Amino acid sequence: VFTLRTIHKQRPINQILCHLETGHLKSFARDKAVRRWCRSSNIPIRELDQTGVTRCLKDRDDFSVNFKKFINQPMWSTPSQHQCRSPMKPTDIQQIPEEHKGDRVERQYGGETKAFGMLHSFLTHRGANYSAGISSPNTSWTSCSRLSPYLTWGHISLRYVIVTTQRKQEELREHRKRNKSRGEAPSLWLRSLASFQSRMHWRSHFIQKLESQPSLEVQDQCLAFSHLRRQPGDFNESYYESWCEGKTGYPYVDACMRCLRHCGWINFRARAMLVSFATYNLWLDWKRIASYLARLFLDYEPGIHYPQLQMQSGVTGINAMRVYNVTKQGKDQDPNGVFIRKHVPELRNVPVEYIHEPFGMPCVYYPAPIVDEKAAAKAAKDKLSGVRKQQSTKEEAEEVYLKHGSRR
Repeated sequence: VFTLRTIHKQRPINQILCHLETGHLKSFARDKAVRRWCRSSNIPIRELDQTGVTRCLKDRDDFSVNFKKFINQPMWSTPSQHQCRSPMKPTDIQQIPEEHKGDRVERQYGGETKAFGMLHSFLTHRGANYSAGISSPNTSWTSCSRLSPYLTWGHISLRYVIVTTQRKQEELREHRKRNKSRGEAPSLWLRSLASFQSRMHWRSHFIQKLESQPSLEVQDQCLAFSHLRRQPGDFNESYYESWCEGKTGYPYVDACMRCLRHCGWINFRARAMLVSFATYNLWLDWKRIASYLARLFLDYEPGIHYPQLQMQSGVTGINAMRVYNVTKQGKDQDPNGVFIRKHVPELRNVPVEYIHEPFGMPCVYYPAPIVDEKAAAKAAKDKLSGVRKQQSTKEEAEEVYLKHGSRR
């Protein structure tokens, strides 16, 4: 508000156009303060929807209908280019402090041109393997759309992505029809793009949760679980540090974490496994790991981040417990240890038979597992199951479903 007030004094503001943002509690408080200032200053403010969420949604049953209306709106034509005189001097801009001076060499780079190029490559060749390749970190780098940072930072719009994908789907169906045969290639493409479109809808579905209940940033969706992981001694700082640094003694977990730290991105299944391992096997509170992961994710989106953390840690009341066997995940998604060797160099020379469980091999400079995977997982599941079975929890879960549950 101080900045807007300063600009308004130098160059009167006639109207404010901005994105409709579903952010964290601090940005929510900022937005409310800006709206109050606009009202007191008689300045119109218009927030433009970017994600298809509905502010003040009264009935979750209406979400899908509203989302479809949003997507089906006519696309705007590209506006003419205008140069606006800035009220700030170059010297003023140079005085703004930088909090993030470091960089990650293998991160994605921003900009509309990069975003359009990423979408084009996905719809022309990379996307054919989307359904089959999104689970493994070895294939997801090319099979995933890699559009999430551009959507998060507003370098490409969700509607443009969905509508452009719809056109590609229509082309594929027409091609199959002309050739009077389903054909393996068009069918593979259509399956993958249908899955991708579902993920785009799913993305907004999760953002709607935080939009409807901003408190999900700081409290469990199902309050019956609020006492779990928050008793004295539950949060093990040593476990937390090992997890943050990718030194848990579980190669696949460590490779995923180190990759994320280095690149700012990892595929969804790997993210879910990292959270599951932290909250089940290490019994860490999801709220304590939230800010660390948020700083690592180049595509950090609050509306996805907090609901997903809660879902993967089993405190929503309406989703199944997702307890990953991290050793099995490594064997399934990285059977030959290619990904592990790349990101955990101390295991580079370990043979395949030991790559997922190197503690069985002598003379390996790699930490022993910090917990017993199976015993820790069983203990966590027993605790959560005890809460889930309570009648009061079931009743609260029904209320949670009415407010946040997915509707088909």
